[in-house]
Amino acid sequence: MSASTGYTYPINVYLPPQYDANASAHLPVIFAVDGDAQFGYDNNGTRFDALRTALQQRGTAAILVGVGGTVRRNTDFLPPGSLAYHTFLTQELVPAIDARYRTDTAKRILSGLSYGGTIVFFAFAYEGAGPVTFRQFWSTETSPVNIAGQLEAAEAQLHAAAQGKTVPVTLFLAGATSAVTNGVYVDSLYQLVLSHHYTGLDVEEVMYATSHVGADLPAFNEAITRFLQ
Repeated sequence: MSASTGYTYPINVYLPPQYDANASAHLPVIFAVDGDAQFGYDNNGTRFDALRTALQQRGTAAILVGVGGTVRRNTDFLPPGSLAYHTFLTQELVPAIDARYRTDTAKRILSGLSYGGTIVFFAFAYEGAGPVTFRQFWSTETSPVNIAGQLEAAEAQLHAAAQGKTVPVTLFLAGATSAVTNGVYVDSLYQLVLSHHYTGLDVEEVMYATSHVGADLPAFNEAITRFLQ
């Protein structure tokens, strides 16, 4: 049970073949929120299943950690609960994974879709000025629903805190451009972050002519291509 949120999160871990093949290798680790969510992927499995299959098909040497608890996404991924959830991730889950597996702490990634993308963006804002736990933030179809202006406010706090500092992370924003998607909003966040010219920050954006959930796997594969392979 998390001391920060009071909830017990189901955790799934995928270790690629390269992990056992090289007993000294430390591998990138991707923490995927909504790990137990069934969003309607082609395999009819969970988000963890879909991302694991993508890694297997590509032969990517990365550890995948599926963080369950989708039933709490309206609490954990949005303020004020997002702060406690971020504490759970950074102070409880990440240390536990690092202690058990050979992880490359310089390539620690947080990935999320929709409200999951929202908590990823909040995490970027919380950490960007330091201390940094995640080095890459992969946010797909970041949703502003029910939190009008709060992502922007968090980014403004980051901007103020980052004055004179380096922001040594990567922010990868992905959106969809079909009807009932968040692409326009995602682009507004991208432009906002760009306008602040953070020293050391790599911020990138990609858009897909697809559905809300349909953007998840293309964005995940694109992020792997850009940052892991």
